[in-house]
Amino acid sequence: MRRRPPRRAIAVLGLLALAVVALLALAACGGDDDDDGAATPETTETSGAGDTSGGEPSGDPILIGAVKAESGFMSAFDIPPLRGAELAVADINAAGGVLGRPLEISVIDYHSKPEDAGPAAQELIDDGASLIIAACDFDLGSPAALVAQEANVLAMSDCAGSIQFGVQGIGPLAYTMGNAGRSEGAIMAEWAYNERNMTKAWTLRDTNLLYYSEVCTGFKDRFTELGGTIVGEETFETDDPTIATQISALESAETPDFLFICGFPTGGAGAIRQLRSAGFDQPLLSSNTYDGTYWMEAVPDISNMYFSNYASMWGDDPNPEVNAFFEQYQEQYGSLPDNSNVITGYSLIQAFALAAESAGTLEGDALANALDTMGEMDLLVGPTTFTPDLHIDLLRRQEIMEIQDSQPKFLQYWELTTPPKVDF
Repeated sequence: MRRRPPRRAIAVLGLLALAVVALLALAACGGDDDDDGAATPETTETSGAGDTSGGEPSGDPILIGAVKAESGFMSAFDIPPLRGAELAVADINAAGGVLGRPLEISVIDYHSKPEDAGPAAQELIDDGASLIIAACDFDLGSPAALVAQEANVLAMSDCAGSIQFGVQGIGPLAYTMGNAGRSEGAIMAEWAYNERNMTKAWTLRDTNLLYYSEVCTGFKDRFTELGGTIVGEETFETDDPTIATQISALESAETPDFLFICGFPTGGAGAIRQLRSAGFDQPLLSSNTYDGTYWMEAVPDISNMYFSNYASMWGDDPNPEVNAFFEQYQEQYGSLPDNSNVITGYSLIQAFALAAESAGTLEGDALANALDTMGEMDLLVGPTTFTPDLHIDLLRRQEIMEIQDSQPKFLQYWELTTPPKVDF
């Protein structure tokens, strides 16, 4: 008999109130990256929620099922937004809940294995989940979202970056709060070409996930459209111990102005170390995957690196609500999260609450219609818009981050004026 995966039910009260103007007045607060022994947040002042009276929510909880990697290689990306979702639940419950009822999250660990995600989602739906939170990636999150689609249950990934996580790749009930990988690539192409006058690029792409392919595609399309030249394109796998062959190809190519990396930090950090050791000190550009410092042990004193991101965790974000969010997070739990993806988990719950209050029901198709027609939502991650045809925001403003001496910092905002090319 198959052992039931471990589960956690979370229905906690709120922390620090931060106004996030939308249909709901929500707040931002802190969380914990550690699953075991997590501290219980203390209650502080919170603001009202939607059509509720702002009093104590009552009745049966609205169950939110989270199919997340609390173990395995994806845990560094799945745990932070899960913490963010839990914190949003705390704030919303303290403000009166949704439709007058409290929210509750139930979590099943899918162990970073896509074959475990579908059965986990089905178990949560059988328990009555009205929302499935899927993994922070299309390849790993789509099995859970497909099960939800079949059951007329809304499915949202907190930070999957693939344009496939939506109508065309899964179905009309699938959404992602993530920045689109193609948009991340296009933003870095525009920044390199227009801001830094860099016209020649060499790319290195991890072959393990669709997301990395889309980041590189978005970068290449926009960079060449602007007039830039790709002097070489190489691939690698996350678990490759060496990229000697790729470095040899780089040595024989025309000297690039910068190197663009589309890859997972596990193998990508090793690749960066080898590139630097081989004497390539040009700027390194990449996407949100290189947020945080947990991967930098493999690349001591990393500098001259830039990446697109959701927010800065380091107290220098232009948005004071974001700074307060991470300040409280660190104060409550003693450390920052692995990355700023925690923001997307909080925003996912905000969007679900907005849709439920607007639709007046928890039926999946009605929630999807509300999200598709609501227009711009003012979320902690930034203004976000879904349409009936596109369940990822291609034009959401992103932050350019700079790493010098192993310390990330906010550099500037960048916003695309035209979306990247989309083909499904």
